[in-house]
Amino acid sequence: MKNLSATLLCLLSIGCASSAHAQVQEFGPDTARFTIDVPSDWEVKATQTGVELADGEKATFLSIAIGNTRGRTPEQIANTLTMASTFAKKRGFSNMVKKGPGLFVLHGETDTGLRKTLVLFVENERYATCTMSGKNMEAVAKITDSLKAKRNDEPSPAAAEEAAMPAGSMNDPANADSPKAADDADSPLAP
Repeated sequence: MKNLSATLLCLLSIGCASSAHAQVQEFGPDTARFTIDVPSDWEVKATQTGVELADGEKATFLSIAIGNTRGRTPEQIANTLTMASTFAKKRGFSNMVKKGPGLFVLHGETDTGLRKTLVLFVENERYATCTMSGKNMEAVAKITDSLKAKRNDEPSPAAAEEAAMPAGSMNDPANADSPKAADDADSPLAP
């Protein structure tokens, strides 16, 4: 998972450090959790495999998903994305280009003419996809700069924050209305 996150960071990071108005949030399947800094004015939808984000104006989008290869090779997963016109062509993507072992990239345009990119990285039994498009790619870069793989033995960001607070604190997460989006069953690569 470390190599998966490092590769995504190298490919996607073109900006500065995370915004001061961002909150660390955790997403992904139980076996491959990750954290990112989500700007406070962005909409967040947790999915079973990761997260979908949109800026407040719905002009910039980012989706990160992690899944199990189910025994498929990197090429088979890439072909799943490209040969099914219901995914690639209907979403305005070109053909998949292999950039290295287990690393593929799709480029395309949105209906409004903005560029979009999908990056697929496959390592061992897991794959990760990151799809991004929109006007504010600097914000996307800040979010992807913050991407970190979470080890299974690490506490969640909320649990770590709670442990650092004095008992009975007014900022006690048990008394807060912090958003915790429920996972749903949507998966971009579900067979």
